[in-house]
Amino acid sequence: MSIRFNKDLLKVGVNVGSKVEVLEKIAEISSEHFTELSISKDLVFSELLKREEMMSTGMSEGVAIPHCKLPGISKFIIGIIITSSEIEFEAFDGKGCSVFFFIIAPENKNHEHIKYLSSIALLIRQEGVAKKLSTVKSVDELMNMVSDSDTSTDYEGARNVQFQTVVYDHTALTDVLELVTAVSVNQTITLNCNIADNYLYSMPLYSSFWNNKGETFCMMIIANIPHQELKSLCNSLNDLVNKGILEFQAVPILISSIVAE
Repeated sequence: MSIRFNKDLLKVGVNVGSKVEVLEKIAEISSEHFTELSISKDLVFSELLKREEMMSTGMSEGVAIPHCKLPGISKFIIGIIITSSEIEFEAFDGKGCSVFFFIIAPENKNHEHIKYLSSIALLIRQEGVAKKLSTVKSVDELMNMVSDSDTSTDYEGARNVQFQTVVYDHTALTDVLELVTAVSVNQTITLNCNIADNYLYSMPLYSSFWNNKGETFCMMIIANIPHQELKSLCNSLNDLVNKGILEFQAVPILISSIVAE
């Protein structure tokens, strides 16, 4: 899904000193673009902070994608903030972030929300893009860069693994799906575990470890991801594992050829 950025939602050289200040700035910018009178800066900030407290949206290579969902809004608010210095944002790679894509999404549009996240992830995964974004000097330069960029990525010959996880809490499903989709190579599959039973028992590689706990809510996510993204993805999900919300039910499986060195 392509993104048409609104120039008014692009900011360069923003002076902030902390994660909280970044979220406050996003809330300030976003709140000016809602037509709904009930949506305030404080509400946007509160929802962004709540999302970060559950799991950081810091990615890697200096990029973060803060986002949240709001009830009662009809359109997506999507923008970019480039800060004047790196901010500690609990990113996958442990480095500071200076490029912040943000999405404020309608509560009832999960599919589109995930598509936008995936498009941004594909954009920043292109070689050299993250570094170029961090060095832009003007909004015009930033606008030209994101307008000209292609969000498609050629993964032919890449070393990928198949990743499966099971989510037991419906409130965490979208967040987990966002993270997995952001690093997935192709379409991510989500299965109700009643359906997954039949699917997995029919496959010898899966049937040996599959164990449906019989939870009221139980969804399986299956995705193909680049091998180099696996450690970061697992680290980002560990807090949910510790809370009993999520389990890794399978070991990674090599599913595509390794490029000859």
